[in-house]
Amino acid sequence: MNVFQAARRNGAKRLVFASSNWVMAGYRFGTERLTTDLPPWPINPYGHSKLFGERVGRSFAEQHNLSVIAFRIGWCQREHGNRPGPHMAGWVMRDGVRLISPNRLREVTAVSASGTDQVFGNPSTWGLGYAIGGLGPAAQDSNTVFGVGGVGGSFACGDTATGIAFAVTKNRLTPDFNAAAELRKIVKKALARE
Repeated sequence: MNVFQAARRNGAKRLVFASSNWVMAGYRFGTERLTTDLPPWPINPYGHSKLFGERVGRSFAEQHNLSVIAFRIGWCQREHGNRPGPHMAGWVMRDGVRLISPNRLREVTAVSASGTDQVFGNPSTWGLGYAIGGLGPAAQDSNTVFGVGGVGGSFACGDTATGIAFAVTKNRLTPDFNAAAELRKIVKKALARE
């Protein structure tokens, strides 16, 4: 909201909102062709938050004559076999309460696909919706770590061996995960002292 308001106050003519394909995630396991005529179908809090941002943009466009482009960022998987599963819940624990069982956690973090990433060319290993492995050169050896990187260097992961979860969202975007890798090292080092 603040960005939309600042754009209006400062006389911006256009604003590009970084939305997500998660706004349409409910269709991802269907057979219908995705078109701009389909209504949104978010399936998790992240998708709902992006849909909210799109609707705020539409409101500002209608009320303040601000051109708003909602760019739904995402990717298409090259291989078939994209199956629904517990990874869609997005939460393992909340306030110390386990939300999925240890058996389900093993299912989520089991390797379902691996190979060379067809976009970036790096080795890639995936479980049910999450990358398997940590950050940095030893990422492929960290089979107890699962998570996902975001646009601009944001990153979130959990480690089933240590029970530690880590996330960083950045306001200065970069094309790498160097800041997340460094912060993760600092957190691990601090927790090792306790």
